[in-house]
Amino acid sequence: MVINIIINNFVVLGHLAMYICSCRALTDKDVGNAIRSGADRPSAVYESCGCKPDCGRCVNRIVNMLKEHKKDAVSA
Repeated sequence: MVINIIINNFVVLGHLAMYICSCRALTDKDVGNAIRSGADRPSAVYESCGCKPDCGRCVNRIVNMLKEHKKDAVSA
């Protein structure tokens, strides 16, 4: 089932983005795109997204996403 939702005048199709970094408004889609584009550490994710970390609370989640991606790549 595809979910179509309008949030702040944006239509979100099928996947509601989850904020990973509230300081820089980075979503799981942003971070995932950066990782799939070759980012291999949090600083590279931030650089790919065109920003720098602020408070740093999101770093652990980004590291976990990097580990998940690496694990998925190894098992594929």
